[in-house]
Amino acid sequence: VALAAAAVLAVAVPLGSVQLARPAARQPVDAAGDAGHVVTRYVQGDSARVLNPQTGEYRFSLDYGYSPVVSPDLRRLASVRSFTSLTIAATVTTTDSRRVSAPAGRWFDAATWSPDSRYVAVGDRPAPMDRAGNLTGVARYVADRVGIIEAGTAEMREVPLTFPPGRVGVLGPLCWLDSSHFVVPSADPVNRLPSAGVTSEQLAVDRLSIFDLAGQLTAELPIDQHEALADPSRGTDLLWRPITTTAGGNWLLARQPRPDTVELADVDLARDSGPYRTVTFSLPPAPAGEKWSSGPVAWLGGQQVLMESAPFPDTDGPISGPFQPHYRYDVVNLATGETRPASLKLPDGAYGVTIGSAAGLGPRAAHLRF
Repeated sequence: VALAAAAVLAVAVPLGSVQLARPAARQPVDAAGDAGHVVTRYVQGDSARVLNPQTGEYRFSLDYGYSPVVSPDLRRLASVRSFTSLTIAATVTTTDSRRVSAPAGRWFDAATWSPDSRYVAVGDRPAPMDRAGNLTGVARYVADRVGIIEAGTAEMREVPLTFPPGRVGVLGPLCWLDSSHFVVPSADPVNRLPSAGVTSEQLAVDRLSIFDLAGQLTAELPIDQHEALADPSRGTDLLWRPITTTAGGNWLLARQPRPDTVELADVDLARDSGPYRTVTFSLPPAPAGEKWSSGPVAWLGGQQVLMESAPFPDTDGPISGPFQPHYRYDVVNLATGETRPASLKLPDGAYGVTIGSAAGLGPRAAHLRF
């Protein structure tokens, strides 16, 4: 298990001159300002539990699926179930929900809310499978459309993605630049890296492609991946992965070059061609036979990044038999490199957290603010 999967988009050679506009500097989409933050979702066992912002309770529902995400205003959740449908539901009641089915022959990927809580975006892709029902080859990574769903009506528009010749979009949790633009990682299919798991190779993403809601490509930002491509045996360990935007429109990048080390970089991708200045987050030695999976899960504003880490069996294949990882959460200061334990209010064994602004909390839930 490499860089924590909950954190990443996915992303190799610097781009030459880009004949597209650069978006204006902006605040990060998940900034909470002075309101503080709150855990909007956690997973316990195999069940996701979602915050009711009025009562402060975390509720379980079969409709939530495994990875529901809560809107920035805390009023709704969105969750993809078994790749074939998306549920949008209220967080304060169990009776207000709508379901959107994936088009025939296509699958949905992880849902992401726009900053104004008006839209949900999902990766919308063909479902290539072998006879066992597993996705096959590099096709499992390729994105050619995005579904944009209006939260209030659950109406969906399929937005085709058109990339420059010789390039493809790469699936991963989508990121919104603002409420009118979303970001899709893209790659040259020639650049592939060995990857354990379902497939034997992974596309090495070298740009962030920015689209408007009509699917028009408006800007592209290059990511320096020379180290990953120069050493294919360690390529996925050296691959920079974009996480989210930071204050002023920079990007937070992360990679895990060693089992006990995560490197973080706060980068202006429009101006910095690399190598990037990094801050190192170090973990203690993992127990015998295990290795750390670690990565950022939230930007907390200022220079604060929330990290989620857990040791897993040191194997490239499936984990056999029962295994219960023990997660830890830390806050890293990108300006100083200092690390401190995070003061999250979580039950024992909780993991898979998502973080939102505490501005939408009712009085009975105010104690959950951190």
